[in-house]
Amino acid sequence: MAVEQPQGWRRQGWLMLTALAFMTRLPVPAATPFDQESLSACQRWFPLTGVLVGGIAALGYLLGMQFWQPPVAVVVAMALTTLLTGALHEDGLADTLDGFGGGWSIEQRLSIMKDSRVGSYGVLGLGLVLLARFTLLSSTDYTVILLIVSHCLSRALAGGLMGCLPYRRQDAQDSSRIESLTGYQSNADRTVMLATVLIVAGLLLPLTLVMVLLLTLVLLGWLMRLWLMKRLGGYTGDTLGAAQQFGELLILAVSIAWFGQG
Repeated sequence: MAVEQPQGWRRQGWLMLTALAFMTRLPVPAATPFDQESLSACQRWFPLTGVLVGGIAALGYLLGMQFWQPPVAVVVAMALTTLLTGALHEDGLADTLDGFGGGWSIEQRLSIMKDSRVGSYGVLGLGLVLLARFTLLSSTDYTVILLIVSHCLSRALAGGLMGCLPYRRQDAQDSSRIESLTGYQSNADRTVMLATVLIVAGLLLPLTLVMVLLLTLVLLGWLMRLWLMKRLGGYTGDTLGAAQQFGELLILAVSIAWFGQG
């Protein structure tokens, strides 16, 4: 059944708060809606939540630079993003790596991913991703800009995957709110996500680099879609976290390589 699209800027403001509650640990008003329609429509604001998270991290980096050297300021920025999101995406990455590394069937992978304990694949993979992110952010003069852009675009990637993959329930009792976001992505949702990405990246980066990053994200999204369909038959909340982490890292790597050639 088609979901009625929200009307008016006030409604969009409430949807933004729903997205913030879904993607971060930031407090929101008690009146913030969590009905299925709101949960379905809020995904359009995922990239904008990334702008907020990345912006706060950038402010933390600038503050840290007043007292310490860049590597320490980068740690401050990374710690802030972890606090803001409750390590939601990092946890998803670790669970995904454990499930895909240790499971031989879809059922085994889902079972491992649901386990709250972190295995060797998750520890090793998450450690490498954090080390790579720290190294990249410490090696550029564009840290502030890239914190904002990478958090914005990587959440657009996660939102895009939700629109082209079925949701895999982890068990019959799984009542994850992510299921409420599945199957309802409209053209309006995609338009808002794309517009946010284009505006944010277009204001902060050279146009050619913006095009390169968009093509890179499309390629990564296509590869992840194939990978998730083959190995899981769809996506879970954990795999969305993994997509965000991979996307963020790839955006940083491509952007810094681009600036290094300039």
